Amino acid sequence: MFFKVILYQNIFVPCRHFGGALETQILSNVIAMTEGKKVSPFGTVIIIMSFFPFTSLGKILPGSSSALFRVSYNALTFRAMKGEVIDILVTHTTKFGFFGEAGILEVFISRKLIPSDYYNQSLETNIFKGSKTTIRILGVRQTQGIGMKTETDVIQAIGTMKV
Repeated sequence: MFFKVILYQNIFVPCRHFGGALETQILSNVIAMTEGKKVSPFGTVIIIMSFFPFTSLGKILPGSSSALFRVSYNALTFRAMKGEVIDILVTHTTKFGFFGEAGILEVFISRKLIPSDYYNQSLETNIFKGSKTTIRILGVRQTQGIGMKTETDVIQAIGTMKV
């Protein structure tokens, strides 16, 4: 499920960025730090939609040449919930079931959780890579994946096609 939420972020800016491009530096730091990351009760941030204007100046930290800015913004987040019905795209099939994805959500559907009318007489599935189907989420798990440079959150779920 998607949520539009107001989030707040504290940003530390080194003194070398003070000047005309300070606001641009702060906004690019917020985008880099939050998009694609899990935000506790709201799920994973998909995109930052808008920033609120800066209402106060930054606070210079004692003993440091950095300043602290508090930024508020509107964000679109995604959180998969147990019992939710979603459409997925099949990415891989096996003899045990199939895998599909809906954006950042990866779903596995076991063969036992697929209705019998999806199979023909030769026991081969009518579900194939690239097909679309509707499933109900039975359980969700948040895992940490390893990327090339940064770690990104991957949401995994188990689903069913049975009613």
